[in-house]
Amino acid sequence: MFDNMSVASQHRAENVLWAIATIIFIIISSTLVGLIARQVMKWRGETQAEQRNAFWGFTLSGPWLVGFFIFVLGPALASLVYSFTDYRIGADPHYIGLENYRMLLKGIDAPGERFRRAMFNSFYYTIIGVPLQIIAALVMALLLNAALRAIRVFRMVYYLPVILAASPAALLAWNYMFGSNGGFINLALQRFAKTFFLFDWLYRAFIFCVEGFNGFYAGVRIGDPIGSLKYTFPALLGLLLVLPLMGYWNEGKRNTAQRALEVLGITLVGYMASTGLVEKPVDVSWIYVTGIIVLGGMLVNHAVNQPHMIRLWQVGGCLFLGTMLFITLDGADYDLSGHALQATLALGIASGAVVITCFGAWNRRKLTITGGSIALLGMLILVRNLPPWEQLDVVFKYLTFGSTLDTPGGEGAWEYLNATYPPQLLPVMWIYVLVVAAVAALLTLGMLGERTGDLRYDKARHYVAYGALAFFALFALNSFRDGRAYFKEYDIIAQKAYQTEVDELQARYDAEEMSEIRYTKLLESKQPPWNHFTTFRQRTEKLPESTIVPNWRTDPLWTKPSLILITMWSSGGAMLIFLAALKGVPRSLYEAAEVDGANVFQRFLRITLPMISPAMFYNIVIGVIAALQTFESIYILRTPNTEDSLISAAYFLYQRTFRELEIGNGSAASWILAAVIVTLTAIQFRYSKWVHYEA
Repeated sequence: MFDNMSVASQHRAENVLWAIATIIFIIISSTLVGLIARQVMKWRGETQAEQRNAFWGFTLSGPWLVGFFIFVLGPALASLVYSFTDYRIGADPHYIGLENYRMLLKGIDAPGERFRRAMFNSFYYTIIGVPLQIIAALVMALLLNAALRAIRVFRMVYYLPVILAASPAALLAWNYMFGSNGGFINLALQRFAKTFFLFDWLYRAFIFCVEGFNGFYAGVRIGDPIGSLKYTFPALLGLLLVLPLMGYWNEGKRNTAQRALEVLGITLVGYMASTGLVEKPVDVSWIYVTGIIVLGGMLVNHAVNQPHMIRLWQVGGCLFLGTMLFITLDGADYDLSGHALQATLALGIASGAVVITCFGAWNRRKLTITGGSIALLGMLILVRNLPPWEQLDVVFKYLTFGSTLDTPGGEGAWEYLNATYPPQLLPVMWIYVLVVAAVAALLTLGMLGERTGDLRYDKARHYVAYGALAFFALFALNSFRDGRAYFKEYDIIAQKAYQTEVDELQARYDAEEMSEIRYTKLLESKQPPWNHFTTFRQRTEKLPESTIVPNWRTDPLWTKPSLILITMWSSGGAMLIFLAALKGVPRSLYEAAEVDGANVFQRFLRITLPMISPAMFYNIVIGVIAALQTFESIYILRTPNTEDSLISAAYFLYQRTFRELEIGNGSAASWILAAVIVTLTAIQFRYSKWVHYEA
């Protein structure tokens, strides 16, 4: 007994000593921060009063500054270092370069494949969940903005889910409500379906659409091939971008073209960065692209007269190309032969073009050299990546209503669809390049016509627009037709396999190897063995029956919608922001619109939405960040059967770091997620001109 008391006293004494040491450390470190601040002010030639103010200001804020460096910045830098190692708890870290990033970004091995699926799920939560959450919050705010009795009670009820959403008890309650048998949500849906005839059809159509979309998304997520359908989306994107640029050229069309080029450029560069930089060795084409980006950034900043940004491009470009040289040499063990020699020469060409811009004033000669360097690097990329003739044949076939798909039939159909056919297709990146080229050509011709007033540029722009429109329309139409034929080939394979199984069953029955009852049961249980977008095909064969209910907890197609439903329920925080913005809209604007004859819908579009656009922008930014970091609800609602369909990037990070103890790989995943969040946030701020701030 006395021994236990002595041990407890010893632990308490140690805790007291640690507390005293912590206090002393905080005092000393805060004082040092204040002394450093005072010395900096002294070097700047400030007065004694300013130096004294700086000392006490930084000394008093020292605990927070020191805490930030120790508990935030320090671990962040440590994780960045660990991401380049194979560090695992219990073992010494060893430098492995970009291997962790290569594994995750290229989907190598099981962890890489899981990370790829986790990112698909995170984008699903962002693309589908955030808009629905914004709509739910805005509708609730509009309801609570009305002058009703006991409105404060309603506001409390609507905001209460924000407090309860992250609690395990509330999530477990949702888990029970999502039950397929006896769950409140399914019982309510079925009751409405039985009571109202129209709701029954809407309910069945809702299940069909959700399961169809999620089934196709699940097929894409696991990597099922889609054949020539991969061309349909970029071709439709080209149509959507070219159509607004037709007709009379004005400032709005110029801004649209510039924004489209920026977004496409960021997307293409991001894709190449996530694939080319992690290649082993580094992809030479990416080196040329880096040079083009740096030189192009200098020209843009020179055009808008931003010399400090030009210097930033020069320094950043030299540092980045130098880092790429180190990665290349390190990956080749400093053996300048083969691909390493090609990459080194490419780095010499790209960095040489950048270094030249660092000397001398920006005159006509320097601009000509920079433009020529961009053209040279672009030609090198084109020559290096020019596809073979059999892949270029895809373009001619689609423009002439042809098909790239042969019908092999027989035993070789499966091998043809999975091994022979894919290499014959043109890389989809080239279609995106054509979209960029079309928009860039329209922008260039439009700006030249705007500056010179020459009608020939405007006429040429019309020809380019109509040509691009026809090209993308034919490409979208025929690639979609070819894609349907591609899926049909898999249907034929499945039907043949099904018929073979039925014939074998019939042969066994004819040979009296089984009874009629067993034969009938086995025959009824047989289904076509879908092996290509299996879930999508099974769920879209026919409209579901009225008795079908969503399996929110167990069906991989409904687990993500269940999470989004919980997010919509807990959108009271965004609702509060919208409500505050609605209270700030002047009543005089609505009165003036009523006098002018505007109806409720027009007042909402023309007054309410523009006036609350800052709140909308804030909620979108915060919602996107939160969706990409979804974790708590997944951790509580997951089951062994649904974990793969629910896993997000943040949950993968938790698994890899704290369950599997792979600190290096988990650190790389965290930095990839951070880069995605920062990039998306920067893009949202860059294209926030639709936000109307009061003067």
